[in-house]
Amino acid sequence: MQKRRIIWGFIAVITVFTACSKVVEYSNSSGSGGSGTSGGGASTQNNGSYINPLKAVVGTANFNTNTYSFFKFFNVMDYGAVSILINDSLLSGTVAEYYPSSYIKYNQRKVNIKVVFNNIQVLSEDMDAVVNNFYSVFVYKVGYQWKISIVNDIPNSMTTYNAGVRVLDFRTQAYFDYVNVRLFSPGLQQITFTKRLFLDHTTYSSYTYFDSMYNGTYSCYVYNDTANLLIKKGLVFDSSKYYTILLLTPSTLAPAAAINAITLDVEPQY
Repeated sequence: MQKRRIIWGFIAVITVFTACSKVVEYSNSSGSGGSGTSGGGASTQNNGSYINPLKAVVGTANFNTNTYSFFKFFNVMDYGAVSILINDSLLSGTVAEYYPSSYIKYNQRKVNIKVVFNNIQVLSEDMDAVVNNFYSVFVYKVGYQWKISIVNDIPNSMTTYNAGVRVLDFRTQAYFDYVNVRLFSPGLQQITFTKRLFLDHTTYSSYTYFDSMYNGTYSCYVYNDTANLLIKKGLVFDSSKYYTILLLTPSTLAPAAAINAITLDVEPQY
């Protein structure tokens, strides 16, 4: 009985948010098991017809998009900093948790990415890079094995007062349970990313796209069917900027405990 009261209390709180805030709500949806569109409205995705404003933002002097592809590296593990090599050339500095690199230009199609941790090479992976494309490379670890997830950054076009946001799930220790992520700004907007799972962007490529939302200050609620797992307030999303929200879990916790220890990292793409 007590458990039912907690569940219904949580649902009531979410209902109040939805009913009283006078917001525009939509969800990023794709495929079975993905997010559902709220209120019968259309998803913000537009079938892959995108303009990439990153090309204009980074400038043409240092970023000739007709010659280069671009890589941004993220360390989404809490083991410490890693070093990155592209075709055996070491990137300047290391990539620490919560401190990704800037976009780094590269002018070869065949790319080999190596990850070094504690002076030991832990990963080597090859890819074909496409000129004009921007990539985010996320370094993570499952068990004893280091891995990378390479995401093609394809922002959609936005109006002057909009920001772009996406959610990527790297909860290596809570892979077994889905979560919902709701961004809420009173009187402005709320957007909900539903039933997100560990590495689900590798199954549903539309999850790597940036959803358009009004710029402003938001609170973020992470929850599942039984509990409110995380609340983070004061997240600022500026107009014409793009952000990746990363869902993470401590590597030291067992899966059953990690679902209640989710952390949130919000990183601007440029």
